[in-house]
Amino acid sequence: MSEYMASTGKTYKSHAATIRRWAKEDRRKGKGGIKKSYYPY
Repeated sequence: MSEYMASTGKTYKSHAATIRRWAKEDRRKGKGGIKKSYYPY
């Protein structure tokens, strides 16, 4: 996310909330979203 923000100049109040929103949009669009098991944190 840091690289994305640096390259686009965008800022976000909450990185976690932004990633969850992106995943929700991907699921809605049929892209599968982010699987929780993919991220070990």
